[in-house]
Amino acid sequence: MHIQNNLESKISMLVAIFIFFIGLGIGATDTDLKYWISSTWFATYAEWFIIIILSLINYPHMQFTYLYRNNSLTILLSLLWIVVVLASYLLSPFYSWNNPLALIRLTEILTHFSLFWVLYLTMSHFKINIKLIYFAIILSTFINMLHYILFHYFDAYAQLHIPIDVNIRRLGYQAMVTIAFSVGLLFSPLRTDKYIASISIIVMFAFVLCLGGRASMVGILLILIVFLLLLRYIHTLHLTLLFFSGLLLLGLSLVYIINLDICTFSRAIERTADATTLNSMSSSRLELWFFVFENLDHYWLLGTGPQSLFFYPDRNITIIHAHNFLIQFLEEWGILGTLLICALLVIALISGFHKHFGTIKKGMYTFNPHFASFLAFASLTVTALFGGVYFFIQPSIYLILALVIWTSPNKR
Repeated sequence: MHIQNNLESKISMLVAIFIFFIGLGIGATDTDLKYWISSTWFATYAEWFIIIILSLINYPHMQFTYLYRNNSLTILLSLLWIVVVLASYLLSPFYSWNNPLALIRLTEILTHFSLFWVLYLTMSHFKINIKLIYFAIILSTFINMLHYILFHYFDAYAQLHIPIDVNIRRLGYQAMVTIAFSVGLLFSPLRTDKYIASISIIVMFAFVLCLGGRASMVGILLILIVFLLLLRYIHTLHLTLLFFSGLLLLGLSLVYIINLDICTFSRAIERTADATTLNSMSSSRLELWFFVFENLDHYWLLGTGPQSLFFYPDRNITIIHAHNFLIQFLEEWGILGTLLICALLVIALISGFHKHFGTIKKGMYTFNPHFASFLAFASLTVTALFGGVYFFIQPSIYLILALVIWTSPNKR
């Protein structure tokens, strides 16, 4: 038992360190394209390192018959989806099979697929310290926030050219998902964890307001609404008072900050209010989506291949993804691939509700920290209707982590 616990502690630390470095968003920050390429290769190497280590740990405990019997539909749909992804890649009308950019995207997809299953098997067999993973996410986000502040307000620091992401939209997504995972710590029996979670939620909320991300703010509001519904299950009055006192102080502080013209969220709202068309309100996303549909003509079944948007004729050279996860799925894998991946996501969500939503006892639900992973998945997916959450490496790995925690058994 002692050896098992020691091994589980090491696995938990390994996963937490991996998630911490992914959270830093390491990569070239010149353009979206350079960031996508550099951060993808960095993260892919890190993913395969942890895939190999965890596979070696899991192999002696692997029960393939049991695994298939309990996940037969998911495994069959997953393998069929991989076949569709490969077919869309090989049959793409816009590039040859050895195109380097398409190969990067294909490698990213296959690596994510492998990472999900290895993490799922690990959390199904071992009791992983989920709280440690949540702390790793919070720490990396606070470092990114500090880096962003120093980068924009201290020229000497900016000259250091530290390869950590400073894109306000991706930082907004990261702050949003940090709030979601912080909610998980509110269910910890330790008062210190609850205080850290409250501080993290309040600070990240203020950070997103200052960044001005509309999509990430929608995700945060979704998280806070669910949090309000869960307040009665936390059973900590002083924590509730602390949380809302913090939000009140935050509101008063923002009145002062807005007057200093530091907060960009108000300007983002003004741009939305001043928009004269739906296309301008969506920052030309409607135009982009219709552009994708035009190029999908005659290729609806399998799509035009991974990363094919980059090779569409007359494309805006600054755009490298569809800014909507469903349209991105259609573009890359067609109707077949989109139906398969959506079916897998629905199965994962239903499985998580069966495992973690609790049992009804006298009209009461029993929640656990796993519920934060559902909040992370839901908020990321909502924002992915307008952004590249399912495209860029960092938020997509957060999605994988959220799905793994949500679908894995509760081993508290």
